[in-house]
Amino acid sequence: MDGIVLWSDPGTHTAVIWCSDHGDLAYACGLDILVGGLSMPETGTMVSIKARYENGIRICYQMMPIQRFAAPEIASHLRELSEDVTAA
Repeated sequence: MDGIVLWSDPGTHTAVIWCSDHGDLAYACGLDILVGGLSMPETGTMVSIKARYENGIRICYQMMPIQRFAAPEIASHLRELSEDVTAA
């Protein structure tokens, strides 16, 4: 499945990914899950992932970057939308 990285921390090799099936967000951890990459992709990168549920949480166990900067503004747009909905 494809997805977009919403947040990542290269220092801890973790990321949160929005998934194209509009289901739960996927959580990625560790460089060993990366295919074709040497560091955790930055926010806005389109990725191809394989994920499974563990204890009710969607965990990414394989991730391959497809396109950098595919949606770099996605995290800020989601924050703005959340603020608009909360204010209403």
